[in-house]
Amino acid sequence: MVVNSQPARCVAVIVLLFLMLSSVGSAHVAVTLQNADMETGYSGGIAGGWTGFWVSNGVSGSPTFFDSTSVRHRNSRAQGINLTGIGTTDNVTLKCYTGIYQQVPATPGRAYTASAWHYIEMPSSTTNVVSMSVGIDPSGGNDPTAANVVWSIENWNGSGTTAVGNWKQMLCTTIASSNTITIFLRVIMIPYRFTIAPPNKVYFDQVYLMESDTEASEGILANPSFELGFVRPDPMMLDAYPNNWLPFGSAYGTNNNSGIHVGSANTSPVPDGSYYLEIVHGYGKPSANGWGICQQVRVTPGYQYEVYVRTKGSGYNQTRSVGIDPTGSITVPSAQTVWANDSNDDGQWRMIHAGPVTPVSDKVTVILRTNGTFLDGNRAAYFDAVEFLQQGGETIPPAAVTNLTAYNATPTTIDLSWTCTGDDGNLGAATTQVVKYSTQPITEENWHLATAAPNVPVPGFHGTNQSMTVTGLTPGTRYYFAIKLYDECSNASPISNIASAVTQTDTVPPSRITNLSVAISLSDSVQLSWTAP
Repeated sequence: MVVNSQPARCVAVIVLLFLMLSSVGSAHVAVTLQNADMETGYSGGIAGGWTGFWVSNGVSGSPTFFDSTSVRHRNSRAQGINLTGIGTTDNVTLKCYTGIYQQVPATPGRAYTASAWHYIEMPSSTTNVVSMSVGIDPSGGNDPTAANVVWSIENWNGSGTTAVGNWKQMLCTTIASSNTITIFLRVIMIPYRFTIAPPNKVYFDQVYLMESDTEASEGILANPSFELGFVRPDPMMLDAYPNNWLPFGSAYGTNNNSGIHVGSANTSPVPDGSYYLEIVHGYGKPSANGWGICQQVRVTPGYQYEVYVRTKGSGYNQTRSVGIDPTGSITVPSAQTVWANDSNDDGQWRMIHAGPVTPVSDKVTVILRTNGTFLDGNRAAYFDAVEFLQQGGETIPPAAVTNLTAYNATPTTIDLSWTCTGDDGNLGAATTQVVKYSTQPITEENWHLATAAPNVPVPGFHGTNQSMTVTGLTPGTRYYFAIKLYDECSNASPISNIASAVTQTDTVPPSRITNLSVAISLSDSVQLSWTAP
């Protein structure tokens, strides 16, 4: 039996992609792997350029690696692994691992996307015995159980998303943390369930690796309508990633048409321009985080941002989403990500909107994804005309002053000192500051009733020490002081700590009058004169 799923070629698509790729610079670069098609080598049954691994966790026996010429995805060979020799165990949760890996030179800080195809050959009645996935160790280690390895979704055989007897695609993306990364092709087994009759074989084929730029665009979304071209890292496949966007999440497809594609307005009207984004999925599903593309945008802290996109679908059990992540993650969306979803399957373009969000750093991430369960194959999600907008004015107020101090009291004056905070929290310099005083403790509730002191200095940058003197006070009186800072959008800081001091009591008598005299003398009165001391 020859199991071969060589993709059909469409001349129009090939010409379109060639024109796009030849005329546009790219943020994506295909990385050359050794023996990515598993066509050569096979010393000890392992394809050349790859290294086998077996993590038994105490299970007896071992897998057998072999050169498969009958079951293959394309060309003439695939990497086969026979699991029949692995023993069983009474431990229902024990897992063991086998597969192959390859270490690849990398550039720290750049994104890498790995894709591979796999095939499971087991009795159709078998369920939840084997799972296959592709992974990347961003630090270049060779331990497939290491916690920092990023994996594609685990789909167990016979679970409804990974039926046996079909080639399926896996995909994952991560950021390199060293000068080497490691690509893993992994099989997870539960030996407790290994009581089935042969065949118990799995196969890997057609691996590709893509390197992508992670530099955030400045303030605007780049290539929002997908007019700036796509890059196809594997020329034998139809996967094509839009420039300025990164592959996102963990995917799982079933045939050569699954993937992220270029679409043309020549065959389907689109909301904007000539091209659109198409994410095609066969039987199965992406991970909980979805599958699609994302882009970081550099933003101004303190402002709010929102995103709009036009989308449509062609398949039930499909959800299309746009998200905006205020943390700027480009691997896994944070819990703070705000999503908007559309599940209509009537083929009509609709606008969905996510946000607003307030960034927690100087970057946010815009995400276009699809998720759900695709049970009838080859269902597509379409996106176009993404709009990224800054909303309204600044929203981050200055931070509260925490070290306001009152000191050096006289009968009518008290000195104050404090350290300035900033404009956005503790960043920059606020626009104005207001000092208030009262004979009662000051709170947020009675702030408006307190007296504003004149001649308050202009705020300095964060960390600047400032001082002033409050005048016109009553002797022998306790006064309470507080300060608030305001930014250019009138966002107020919380009230500062409360400082207090008591003005001195006046104990100095007036000076003696030295020039008292009679100015006028009459029969019944006199008029006195003197100079006040």
